[in-house]
Amino acid sequence: MSDHQRDIMPKNAQTPSPVSPVQSVEKWEQAFDALTDHVMILDRSGTIVWTNRAIRDQVQPRTGPLVGHHYRMPYYGTTLPKIPPPWETVLAGALSAVVETQFPSIPGDFLVSCYPLFDSHGLQWGAISVVKDITERKRIDEALRKIAQSDPAPGSMAFLRFLVRDLCQALNVPYAILAELESPAEPLSQTVIIWANGVFGENMPWTPPHAVFQELLKVKGCHGDNSAAFLFPPDSAPASWSISSYLGTALRGQTGQSIGLLLVFSPEPISNIHVAQSIIQLFAARAASELQRKKAEDALRDSEQRYRAIVEHAYDLIIETNTTGECQYVTPNCPIVLGYESSDMVGKSFFDFVHPEERGPLSKSFHAHVEALQEIDMVCRLQTKQSEWRWFESHIHPFRTSVGTLVGVIVTRDITEQKRLEEERLRATKLESVGLLAGGIAHDFNNILTSVFANIGLAKILTAKHGPPGGEKVVERLAAAEKACLRARDLTKQLLTFAKGGAPVKSTTSIASIITDTVEFALRGSKVRCTLHLPDDLWPVEVDEGQISQVFQNLVINGDQAMPEGGTISLKAENCRVAAQAGLSLKPGKYVCVSVADEGIGIP
Repeated sequence: MSDHQRDIMPKNAQTPSPVSPVQSVEKWEQAFDALTDHVMILDRSGTIVWTNRAIRDQVQPRTGPLVGHHYRMPYYGTTLPKIPPPWETVLAGALSAVVETQFPSIPGDFLVSCYPLFDSHGLQWGAISVVKDITERKRIDEALRKIAQSDPAPGSMAFLRFLVRDLCQALNVPYAILAELESPAEPLSQTVIIWANGVFGENMPWTPPHAVFQELLKVKGCHGDNSAAFLFPPDSAPASWSISSYLGTALRGQTGQSIGLLLVFSPEPISNIHVAQSIIQLFAARAASELQRKKAEDALRDSEQRYRAIVEHAYDLIIETNTTGECQYVTPNCPIVLGYESSDMVGKSFFDFVHPEERGPLSKSFHAHVEALQEIDMVCRLQTKQSEWRWFESHIHPFRTSVGTLVGVIVTRDITEQKRLEEERLRATKLESVGLLAGGIAHDFNNILTSVFANIGLAKILTAKHGPPGGEKVVERLAAAEKACLRARDLTKQLLTFAKGGAPVKSTTSIASIITDTVEFALRGSKVRCTLHLPDDLWPVEVDEGQISQVFQNLVINGDQAMPEGGTISLKAENCRVAAQAGLSLKPGKYVCVSVADEGIGIP
């Protein structure tokens, strides 16, 4: 053993029994040879005095024996490197040097640790260095740094893609799968990311084998040696992967339930399995967080789209206002509801469109309720772009935004038609009451009329038998009174028809007799005369005698009033057939057509 080798032994080492110098050297050589790091002993000039087995096995096959050569040769390939090596400072007298560096002759990243060696007189005679390969650690550090400094937004699909890619780089494996579970306790899943040989694959449903799934649910995950045929369906792309080992774990949500799976696959056995498990657990925790965030954002986005579709396609008009009633948002259906474009209302007060009679009270009520965060309903008239006032029923819901701003949401619905129907219903109710009254009057009047009609008939009989000379005129007058009673009876029928809701009481009769009697009654005492054209072969008609008689009477009276100086009314009836192609709102069939013409001045 040389004096230099003796000098590196601890000076005050205590041993239980004397150890020879040769044994001492053998022990520390064995210790250094057991290391996977490069260990070298240099003299002051940088010449290699001794090396351990690791550097001999890696470098000597390429360069030949190292002892006696300068240390720069195996690492730099030259004795004059461009960048000063980290050993130089220690050989020049520094107490230590610990530097991360790269070498031109050996690929990878290395940590160089160099310390001086002193002789028994305290003089430095050389240095000892340890060169540690930190390429794997640097790769893992780089992957972890990318997780912390990823450019894509957290929660996005791009972030998850880069996360899986960086995991493969950290573990130096070609394949990985990130899947989302449909149920925490069932293996059925949908892949979110598939990474294979530097390319993202197409997602697919995936049900891992039950035994593998149960192992994945364990706290530390699982690793195994199974082929792709065992793990994937035969018709899937991953089934073609060259796999001999895999490593995976479950993704857990905030409450601890399983929400997904993260696995990596390799054609070679995964090295340093304990470190790899720690790394995949770290990535899984981040992936779970981002997957949950993505699901929450997707759910929020779906909710926003759903409610936006509801709001923008609702029949009701929805308006968002501030506390003063100024419109800040108006749904796109505004042109349909009010005629205005949405932009016409934004920036204006909602109450500018309210009827002046209701504007003041409703505006005060709105402000009070919005300030108190109380909901309110109101009914008012709004002016459309066509200057029409229409009735609207509105519900106002005030709330405070996340930044503390008070806003009110007005949901308003056009109830003009509803108002009209309510008014018609009220009018119908009133008419029903009047109809009941008319029915009662008609019944009482008909009773009285029956008595009058009977007495007139009796008077006619008595006059004909016992009347004085010239009684024919009396009988004639009584006959006229009797006809008037018959006309009055038709009036009672009309009252009864009105009392029943206006439905006609139809019967089959001769239209010619109705026309003749009606014209004679309507023109009694008038200067106007009427010419009738009523063929004998007119078809019988099904009508309400009272109502159709009233129609003819009104037409004749109108003609009479249009000719105050006298004239002629022409009334003609004829049979006709209505065909389906006639374009009339009548069913095809047989009808009697009645036309009335006069010589009056007409409607001015």
